[in-house]
Amino acid sequence: VNLGEWDYAETLYKSKISDRPLDLSAYTGYLECLSKSNRFNSLLYEVDNKLTESIPWQPQINSYRIDAAWHVEDWSALEKAVNKPMERNMRALVGCALHQMKNNLPIELTCTIDEARSNIVKQIAMSASESYRKCYPQLFELQLLEELEASQQVWNKPDPVNEIKAIQPLWHGTLERVIPRSQYRLNLLELRKAAFYDIR
Repeated sequence: VNLGEWDYAETLYKSKISDRPLDLSAYTGYLECLSKSNRFNSLLYEVDNKLTESIPWQPQINSYRIDAAWHVEDWSALEKAVNKPMERNMRALVGCALHQMKNNLPIELTCTIDEARSNIVKQIAMSASESYRKCYPQLFELQLLEELEASQQVWNKPDPVNEIKAIQPLWHGTLERVIPRSQYRLNLLELRKAAFYDIR
């Protein structure tokens, strides 16, 4: 999907919000458009200034806030968001994990990654008859969790800089296995940058 299509979808969801202000799918669809088009600053502005406490679905909306906060390296916003009620989906749990890594909370981090992995495995088990392509999003999410764990292991070593240099071939190999020219590659690189560099 190109940027123009996300912009068009965004316009449709804005209209849907006006017409059906009690429809959760209108809000999440709108936020999904901002997320998919990597407009995370705009997303944060929307959830903090327009989609306020008067909206009854703050946990669902907060999961988008968490995701956007780490993407723009707004660690203060992330700190606030992870302490609010949230829908504990993959986007929220990744943000929680990054917050825990940044604040040196290894026990909480382990629990968060375990929770996320358990959720993904359940989704895969429920769709066991589906094709590999249809299960690819869940398999990719498992890869993201491995990246988080690898980051924590590297930075627990005496010389993390040399450790990062040593895993460069592994990074390259992993990236090569991700669907070319896809949002998946961008997502992997963004998470890798955050987990190995930005939060340190």
